[in-house]
Amino acid sequence: MGIFGGGSIVSPVNGYQFEQLDQKEKETYKTLAAGIADFQKKIAISALDDTSFRRAIEAVILDNPQFFYFDKSKIEVLSGSTGYIVMPQYLYDKRKAEEIRNQIEAETKLIIQNQIRQDMSAFEKVVAIHDYIAKNTMYNFSALRSSIASEAHSIAGMLLKHSAVCEGIAKSFAYLLIKLNIPVLCVDGYSVIDGNEVRHMWNMVKLDGEFYHLDATWDLQEINHFSGQSHVYVLLDDDAMLERHRWDVNKYPVCSETEYNYYAMEGRFYKTRRAYELFIRKCVEERRSFIDVRFSDTMSMPDLTGQWAVSILEDTARRSGVSIRMKYGFVSESCILQINVEYL
Repeated sequence: MGIFGGGSIVSPVNGYQFEQLDQKEKETYKTLAAGIADFQKKIAISALDDTSFRRAIEAVILDNPQFFYFDKSKIEVLSGSTGYIVMPQYLYDKRKAEEIRNQIEAETKLIIQNQIRQDMSAFEKVVAIHDYIAKNTMYNFSALRSSIASEAHSIAGMLLKHSAVCEGIAKSFAYLLIKLNIPVLCVDGYSVIDGNEVRHMWNMVKLDGEFYHLDATWDLQEINHFSGQSHVYVLLDDDAMLERHRWDVNKYPVCSETEYNYYAMEGRFYKTRRAYELFIRKCVEERRSFIDVRFSDTMSMPDLTGQWAVSILEDTARRSGVSIRMKYGFVSESCILQINVEYL
């Protein structure tokens, strides 16, 4: 039936978080998901302790990005003799939600038609969807500062208005990958900014049986300020992600592999200075305006600012008789260098 369909507003999905629940929690999950899909105002569930109920509703929210109309910030629960009555709140009335659903369906078909080819590998599809979101989304800072739920936290904000916060971005990425039959989940955790932990959401993607992290928000063109597309947070392992992210490791799968890391797959992962020097020589010869590489953490580096790598570009250009102006950024935790180059 798919993620949209039937007589409901949408069809519920039993995803990764559903599988982590015990049997009673799973029954509650199914009841809640079916009720929200049908736009029910009252949902009767069996008695559960508070912890189990929270686990079930959180799993429903994380597994079902298509519930764009559900206001997770306002859930009223009334106790009864045999259980509870859950009264979910919705951001729109049913007719408006159906209208938005149809718009989302049409936009999704257009995105997939324009961004995805049949001959693409799963890796290429993941990168294509990441790049589309990163290039076409403005971060909604006003929604971030508001305590009122809005479409910026859902797939409606990103897919229809190209404006969202991390939650809406992660859910949109998950929604599109579900459409492409690529296993994906949303991670509810924290990002580390200036030493402070800030609530954040990103994704995990499963390729060839292994999970990898992907954070399209932190690769937004608007945020990284580089002319080329950033892929710093495309398919990372736990160690690389832990430098600037935190999550409950007991709730999510282990990401231990690096095989599908973007830089490794694209042949821009360097383990020696000499290999990087040869690459830079080619970049200058071809007048490449954007350089985006990753170095092995086992590589000996003169400094942790990236200046040594930038100096190689400056020296190569000078020896070639080429004048350049540049701006660069170096992510020391993951050893990623990005350079905008202007040839004068």
